[in-house]
Amino acid sequence: MGLLKFSFSKLIKAYMILVGSVMILGLVGGVAVKLYEIQLAWRSDTFQSVEGHVESQTVILSSALGARNQYEPVVRYKYKVEGKEYTGSRIALAREVTFRKREDAKQWLRENIRENKRIEVFYQPNDHSVSTLNTAADLSMYSSLFTALKFASLGIVIAAIFLIPRFKRLFKVKKHQANKLISSK
Repeated sequence: MGLLKFSFSKLIKAYMILVGSVMILGLVGGVAVKLYEIQLAWRSDTFQSVEGHVESQTVILSSALGARNQYEPVVRYKYKVEGKEYTGSRIALAREVTFRKREDAKQWLRENIRENKRIEVFYQPNDHSVSTLNTAADLSMYSSLFTALKFASLGIVIAAIFLIPRFKRLFKVKKHQANKLISSK
């Protein structure tokens, strides 16, 4: 029984280290993407505009980890810059356009976007493939960054709780080996 409990204990520790590490890696990636979007929003005053047209629109279910369901309008549009055609789908910079009810998202699309409708598309001058329909930035763009940072911190704490004792044991073993080596001389 003691062997089974000991193995189970190791399994739990390994699982928690894995969970913490995956949280850290996943959320570091999420933080990097969010920082890129915020940086885009800061430079949005340099974006230029061109006429484009809506190709398609729909509403999808998009829910964050642990959050209740949210509905996101998705718009695909085309635009031309210097004779080259581009396709975009970003509605707003550094923030998501989401709704709690599917009907609210559909209503937003009816009021703001119509298929085959001519629209104003904003694009980045040094990379014409980066585009958006709305360059406005607001404080809500920081909320998901702070959420990602909170989860990354939680991942670090989880991993540290289970890794620090291992490092202490490793340090004690190395210190013991060093003392043994010194005393044998």
